[in-house]
Amino acid sequence: MSSSHGRPRTPFVRSLEPNRLHPGSFRVASPQEESILNGPYAPPSDARPVVSTTPVALPRTIDFGLHRLAVCEMSTRHWTFEDDVLHYRAAGIPAMAAWYHKLQDYGEDKAIDLLQEHPLPVSSLWFGGAFIDPDELRAGDPVADTIEALDVAEELHAKTVVLISGPRGSFTRNHARRLFRDALLCLGDAAALRNLSISIAPLLKQGPGHASIVTSIQSTLDLLADCNHPHIGLTLDVAAFAQETWLHTHLPEVVPLLKSVTLSSGSVRKKLRGAVTLPGEAAFPHLELVARLCEAGYTGAFDCRVLANGLDPLEYRPLLARCKAGYQHLAQSLANPSTTNPA
Repeated sequence: MSSSHGRPRTPFVRSLEPNRLHPGSFRVASPQEESILNGPYAPPSDARPVVSTTPVALPRTIDFGLHRLAVCEMSTRHWTFEDDVLHYRAAGIPAMAAWYHKLQDYGEDKAIDLLQEHPLPVSSLWFGGAFIDPDELRAGDPVADTIEALDVAEELHAKTVVLISGPRGSFTRNHARRLFRDALLCLGDAAALRNLSISIAPLLKQGPGHASIVTSIQSTLDLLADCNHPHIGLTLDVAAFAQETWLHTHLPEVVPLLKSVTLSSGSVRKKLRGAVTLPGEAAFPHLELVARLCEAGYTGAFDCRVLANGLDPLEYRPLLARCKAGYQHLAQSLANPSTTNPA
């Protein structure tokens, strides 16, 4: 399997093996995967343990430079992928967190060509997968769809695919969790072959019709420990989960699992109305948590995601300027903590 750009995609061929998630169906496996698909994942002997019990050494300085900022395409949802690339570059945004749905609408090959002509680093690729929704399963294999997203992320030189699990539907919590775990193990193996990672983005608890598989940091860490896979980690939304007391007291366990951190105006499913305060504007109540994440060893990107109902596309350019200015204000606040009073 190869792309139109001359660089072959990571092979996912050779023989058919039973799909771990759905035993009655089949998918294509690479030679490396054939030896591991029928048994539990065994990490290499030199792999870092999933949960660290050793305190993390704190660095003397915090690197919160502008190069760590990426704007998620969900923030400009009515623009096309091409609009995003051109306007982000014009606004001085150093990187983007790509949205797989928007990229598919534009065309994968066209998107790769566009980024070659107008370079813009991609920090992560956001992907929503309903892994246990009966309607989605009838339409296709969500694991195979996610592997396609991994192929695209590899060509975009992204570091991680951020996975939103979707609702658990009519399944019990434990059954849904087992199905999701089996899917993650398949995807973790595929990500390892591509030198990528899978990152789970837990959703806040919603109404009964929107029950998600993982809704807290603790439940996500339990799932990661069950997977015990070095290429499966966590995406942390600072605004959504900053009030979890458990998180603040267990940062040394959380930080080694972080694949990305989101600075958002709310959770993925939360619909905002009216004026929106962006991260870094006014008094940012979660500044202390961001500082502690950096001190504890997080060195990855910060994806800025703004979800606002009814925002006119004409407001997107000022929105990008606000994202950049807000981030720069956060950086200044971290460099001079005495000038701020975080809640």
